[in-house]
Amino acid sequence: TDWAGPEAMLKKLSIRLGVPAFPNDPLRFTGSVTAKSRTDDEGLVEVAFKGANSMGDHVTGKAVLSLVDGARA
Repeated sequence: TDWAGPEAMLKKLSIRLGVPAFPNDPLRFTGSVTAKSRTDDEGLVEVAFKGANSMGDHVTGKAVLSLVDGARA
């Protein structure tokens, strides 16, 4: 909710797991908007992301968020 706001809704999520994650080895998540579209009442935003630790990419994926007011799309 920090970036998309409390009204955002997750519409689709696809992930791929990679290297293991262990306690005390922090995961650092990064992401970027890869596509935007709009209908009459909502904006859709696709975000590609990854979470990496000291061994490499633990998780990679894409998420599609619905932004009800469309203001951010």
